[in-house]
Amino acid sequence: MSPAATIPSVTYAVGDIHGCSDLLKTLLAMIMDHRAKIEGTAKIVFLGDYVDRGPDAKGVLEILWSKQLRRDFNEVIVLKGNHELMLIEEIDQYEASRHENVADRILARRLQRIAKISDLNHRTLRNYLRKLPSYHSDGTRLFTHAGIAPGMTIEALSEQDLLWYRGPVEDIEGRLVVHGHTPVLGEPQVTKHAVNIDTMAYGSSQLTCAVFKGKSRKATFLWTPPNEDALLDIKWSREDSVHRS
Repeated sequence: MSPAATIPSVTYAVGDIHGCSDLLKTLLAMIMDHRAKIEGTAKIVFLGDYVDRGPDAKGVLEILWSKQLRRDFNEVIVLKGNHELMLIEEIDQYEASRHENVADRILARRLQRIAKISDLNHRTLRNYLRKLPSYHSDGTRLFTHAGIAPGMTIEALSEQDLLWYRGPVEDIEGRLVVHGHTPVLGEPQVTKHAVNIDTMAYGSSQLTCAVFKGKSRKATFLWTPPNEDALLDIKWSREDSVHRS
């Protein structure tokens, strides 16, 4: 868990990336252009789900681990998402299967999948992911992967709550909740208590960043240009699912 932190001049929060390293590079360039106009310190918070779905999880992790990112920002926070948790579990399964009567081809496939995500030894990758915090609080905002169910306290939050919850979100102990995990199409979802910036980058090409100046609870946004045809396809697919259900 992450303790309360000091508040810089500007805080950037980046939504679910899901292996889209090209979109991340584009968004970071936009953020740096914005950052150049701000005096004082800057923090960047990544809200989890760096792997799966998109084509280049390895590239995403290399950017998140890079020294360049830490030169560009005074503080870099990398949170855990439910897909990182699933990857940890997959590595655990691989380790267990090595000691069981599991076919070599299955072991090779599991190891190949892990190797696609990182050049690190799979145990080192697992240890890194396990150490990622589940939330980050600056006293004004609470950054998580998933939202937080109404009525919870910070002390009562479990990793399960922080990585998997879907549903209505209220502020928690006076903090605005900034999260991803539940995809929204087009503009980010903004309520009095929460900001959801998972704009389904892997499907829409729109990777979103929420920008907060100082202690403000009001966000402005930067995002990569969406693929309008893809947005329409996703919308029609969702509407068709509703009609069929």
